[in-house]
Amino acid sequence: MTASTPLTVLGPAAFARAWAELLAQAPPLWWMCAERFDDWPLEDPGVAEALVAWSRHQTQGEVRVFAREFGWVERYGARFMQWRRLFAHQVQVRRWPQRLPDAQGLPRGVLQPRAAVLIGAAVPVGQLEARISVEAGPIGVALQTLGTAWDMGQPALPAHTLGL
Repeated sequence: MTASTPLTVLGPAAFARAWAELLAQAPPLWWMCAERFDDWPLEDPGVAEALVAWSRHQTQGEVRVFAREFGWVERYGARFMQWRRLFAHQVQVRRWPQRLPDAQGLPRGVLQPRAAVLIGAAVPVGQLEARISVEAGPIGVALQTLGTAWDMGQPALPAHTLGL
C-alpha cells in the first residue's frame, strides 16, 4: 500500500486480517468507530490476539472506542469484552451524542502516528467494504472529525460493573 494507492478490503475475513496486521504495527493511539460494531471482527481469534499483543507492547498506549450503542458488543463480543476488562486502563469508551445522527462521515478506525485510516460502510448484512489509506490529508480530516464528536460523547461500556 502506498500513500496514493489505498488498499480496499472486502468481507469480514479480509477486514479482520487487515485490522490485525495494522495493530501489529503498534500505534500508540488508535480509534474504533461504528454505530454498533456488529460488522467488526471483534470475535475473530486473530484480532483478539492482536489486541492483547498491542496492549502488552504499548503499555502507555490508548484506544478510543466510539459508537452509538454497545448492546451488540456486550452480547456477542466476549473476546473483545475480555480484552477491554483486562486492559481497561488503556481503553476509553464513549457513546456519541444524540445530535450526531449517524456514522456517515466518521472514519471507522484511525491508527496514529503512521495513521492508516479505515473507512467502511456496511454493505449487505454480513459483508463489509473498507478502504485503508495512509494519506496525510484524509487522516487529518478524520482525526479532526472524530475529535470533535468524541468531545461531545458520554462515557460508556464500563469495564467493570460496580455491585453491592
